[in-house]
Amino acid sequence: MRYMGSKSKIAHLILPVILKNRKPGQFYVEPFVGSASVITKVRPDMFIADGPRLGADKNPYIIALHQALQLGWKAPTAISESEYYRLKELYKNGVIPNEVLDRALMGFAGFGCSFGGKFFDGYAKSNDMRNYAAEAARSLPDVDTMRDIEFIVSDYSTLEIPDGSLVYCDPPYESTSKYKYALDHVTFWEWCRALTERDCSVFVSSYEEGIPADWRIVWKKEYYSGLCNGKKKSCTEVLATR
Repeated sequence: MRYMGSKSKIAHLILPVILKNRKPGQFYVEPFVGSASVITKVRPDMFIADGPRLGADKNPYIIALHQALQLGWKAPTAISESEYYRLKELYKNGVIPNEVLDRALMGFAGFGCSFGGKFFDGYAKSNDMRNYAAEAARSLPDVDTMRDIEFIVSDYSTLEIPDGSLVYCDPPYESTSKYKYALDHVTFWEWCRALTERDCSVFVSSYEEGIPADWRIVWKKEYYSGLCNGKKKSCTEVLATR
């Protein structure tokens, strides 16, 4: 599914680095789980050590989408422009439906049917009549890859993470297109340091220029991105730990 900042194209590259020293039974936690393109690939059939998986996000609609998929919900293969803007109006008015399936539909439409995968940033359409809803529905995670994941709505700063966990963070990057939820990066890095003092292994995705001096880069890849202030430019994506 289209999702701004998704790691779907590099998950297979960064996960061997993140999971290399994972201990049996160790919690794997993603405080910015987003589209779940990474956490759903953390499976015992791919890596030796296994353990509980926890995925959290501040956006209640994306979490509801994952929870609905776990229940067997099938995403629609068509969402009209009028339906998209009806759902967007609910979101703009702060409506969070009680039913998880209703929240899931808003999460699916808000990301999967939006321009650039940015939440309710405009209905995606093209001259060649592409069906973005059908494309998004086909690319959603398979239920078997997410069956035992605990998905919860939480801000990273209040998320209860067990001591000694393996934590992967993919926060909104500095100097990129604006996200719905702003992030104080100074506070975020202080929080990450505090986790390491609790014997957690912490890995963070970022652009190279956003990594503090006391963190070390363990993986990098240069490519062109449209997230840097909305302009195409060469960026170096990195994975860092402490």
